[in-house]
Amino acid sequence: MLGLFLVTAAYIAVDVSGRSPTDSDLRKITRAVAQHENSTPLTEVDVREYLSGAGLDFRPPAGALGDDTEAAVGPALITGGMLFIFRPRLGKWWDYLDQIERAYEAAETTDLSVLPALQVRARMLEEVESAGGEPG
Repeated sequence: MLGLFLVTAAYIAVDVSGRSPTDSDLRKITRAVAQHENSTPLTEVDVREYLSGAGLDFRPPAGALGDDTEAAVGPALITGGMLFIFRPRLGKWWDYLDQIERAYEAAETTDLSVLPALQVRARMLEEVESAGGEPG
């Protein structure tokens, strides 16, 4: 279960940033999640450690979040908050989670040599949409 939290949080961080998140991106994400989870003891530092340590650098969660209790509870709260906060506009968090699951299933069977083509396609679609055109 913990692995699902980690890959989901990493996906959302990359999706929200539009690239591998920079320090600035991580600060914005962690601030939003910590403010959303204001009824819990999670701080921006906790969220950042989880995202940058376990989610994006693939360190063990206990090392990224402190003790075993924090490593067990933190990922659920942080990832759940991210799903809710960063879901597509007017979308449901569970639909976003389904999208993420489908993306990972597709990624598992895709040869990584297509990555440059996917990046070019994504950039092309961004340009077409920003020019007011319809993606092709």
